[in-house]
Amino acid sequence: RKQLEAQKSSQPSKPKDDSVSKPSGSGSSSLPTRKPLKLVEEDIFGAAKDNGRNGETSLEKSVVHSGDTDSSDDEKRYPTEVGLSKMGKSIKRNLEERKLSGFSSRPPADTWKDNKRKGTLLTDGLDGNGVRDPYSGIRIIRPLVESTVMEARMTGRKMVKMSMVPSFVQQKKIEVDWVTMGVLVNKSPPKTSKNGKPFSIWKLTDLQDCENLVCIFLFGDVHEKHWKTSIGSVVGFLNPSVMPNKDSFSSRKEVCLSIDHPGKVMLMGTSKDFGTCKGKTRDNQP
Repeated sequence: RKQLEAQKSSQPSKPKDDSVSKPSGSGSSSLPTRKPLKLVEEDIFGAAKDNGRNGETSLEKSVVHSGDTDSSDDEKRYPTEVGLSKMGKSIKRNLEERKLSGFSSRPPADTWKDNKRKGTLLTDGLDGNGVRDPYSGIRIIRPLVESTVMEARMTGRKMVKMSMVPSFVQQKKIEVDWVTMGVLVNKSPPKTSKNGKPFSIWKLTDLQDCENLVCIFLFGDVHEKHWKTSIGSVVGFLNPSVMPNKDSFSSRKEVCLSIDHPGKVMLMGTSKDFGTCKGKTRDNQP
């Protein structure tokens, strides 16, 4: 017993806890309280910045976010880059830079069609001085009318290819200014009408349908001015009149037109594709 008492007396006494208040004399006890916490501001990116200076950072600079704007703004500006990989973003940026710099692997656009009716007529790959009329498609050598003049004369007028004239004149009433153009392949010697006035008959084609020709009758001043036009010439006509079959001097299968004013005839040049056979028959006939 004496040994136990000696051990108890040798143990140090426990310190009193100031954080817990002793019960008051009235018997009520207060709740335990804690000391207030102190907020400590710490730069969590400090280590990354320090490592970035030493080249050891594991963070990569964003390709989308440039740093001077909010990342949400950049995602709206580059919506297609958000889902791209690093290599895909790099390729896309290179393509954008090439577009901005004006260089491209695509061949230049063909501009011949835009310039076809500006200035002089284009040769369109023909030999010599040959040109292709953009309205009728007839190839012409030694052209007499410039493209700007032709464009002005065709403004507000309808081009009817000579091979389409038979179907066009079937209309009961033609209410538009129309133009047709063809190659002179045959012409008759000057004739004299019943009233004693000379006239001539031309036969033309656009070389697309050489079997069905169109006849043009030249009367009065038109005959006097143009009857010497040579075979193979390309000629345009403005608003020719349709002749009824009973007044026609040619085959009834052919469409016959007439011109009443020399200003409605326009000489375009010489056909490049028209030619005549130089062979002769046994009777020495061409």
